[in-house]
Amino acid sequence: MNHIPLSTPYGRALEAIALMRRERLSLAAAASRAGTTPGTVARLAGQALRVKDGRYVVTAHDTLPRQMAFLFAGGPRWVLVRDSRAASLIGDHGNAVHRYLDAGDEEGLTQLRGRRVRIDGQPVELITDPATLDRLGDAGELHYELYRR
Repeated sequence: MNHIPLSTPYGRALEAIALMRRERLSLAAAASRAGTTPGTVARLAGQALRVKDGRYVVTAHDTLPRQMAFLFAGGPRWVLVRDSRAASLIGDHGNAVHRYLDAGDEEGLTQLRGRRVRIDGQPVELITDPATLDRLGDAGELHYELYRR
């Protein structure tokens, strides 16, 4: 399966877009933090940008492809995600799973209960059941990173 490492120019451009959204950084500041240039971000991820008053601003969401680990009932698998909103939800889920496994904190899981994302065009419910996560954790299935590096 092909993947999009974060260490590539495209991966750094995606990181800059994420920083612009999450931390409300300018394109120049986000590109610098991500280890790239504004020109590279505009060239590789320009679909997520628009010009307003002569400056680049980030759009609310985009359809740039990202490969992420998604937790299925049988364990995590790499999937290609083409919607930044789905990518954010998958990221939130991964963080909630890790908080549950590391500290027993179920709050993040509770907030995601019943939520779904589209994987390969099919709606898939996020796994939020602690017993299922415990089973996967005991089987060693939950040591994964969200993005390929």
